[in-house]
Amino acid sequence: MREYLRLCAKEIPCKEIKNVDAVEQLLVRFAEKGAGDLHFFVNELSAICGIPRKEAVPIAHHMRSRIKSKMSQISQLSLGMESGTWRFADCGAKSCPHHKAEKKIFRIAKGLYINGEWILPGEKIKCKCTWTALIQGVDYPAGGKPKGFKG
Repeated sequence: MREYLRLCAKEIPCKEIKNVDAVEQLLVRFAEKGAGDLHFFVNELSAICGIPRKEAVPIAHHMRSRIKSKMSQISQLSLGMESGTWRFADCGAKSCPHHKAEKKIFRIAKGLYINGEWILPGEKIKCKCTWTALIQGVDYPAGGKPKGFKG
């Protein structure tokens, strides 16, 4: 998770390169709090990166979405869940490619292949998609694969 947060920190626009470590620490604190306190994150990000709050708000929403997606992935994999069903949520874009992913089954460890890359729901900017984990023995037969799974 720490490596993932470091990658996220590098994507946040800061005026000075040295602030990447401070942003990483901020992301760690944000994730430890469950990635729910956007007010805290926006204020701290504004101070560290020297950006206006207005610019920090969409960054905070995106980071929360990415962190929650990664936290779900880690916890579900640790519980032995291997597959999930993509749940599309309208992001407001006119040509959002994620609407085609609705109800598609994917490996939680890998994500779904969309537009030439493997992604998890909620990882892309403005993406509000989520997923429902499929439980072996409940949602599909034990020892088998989920219906419609091609991976």
